[in-house]
Amino acid sequence: MVAMTQCHLTVWFYEGPVLHFCGEECAATAFAHAAYLQHLALVTIDHNLVPGLKPFPCQRLWMP
Repeated sequence: MVAMTQCHLTVWFYEGPVLHFCGEECAATAFAHAAYLQHLALVTIDHNLVPGLKPFPCQRLWMP
């Protein structure tokens, strides 16, 4: 079984609030790439996991 790495996502939509989530790094990377290609948002990924981060919504859609 492959271990999943948790990460912190910061999502800057071009109009709207900045959002912070925790999620699996592979899903976060896929989402960040799609958001970039579609000009939907700027997404950064790091490992600064702080208490209280909401889970990345619909994460399973972005899993390989």
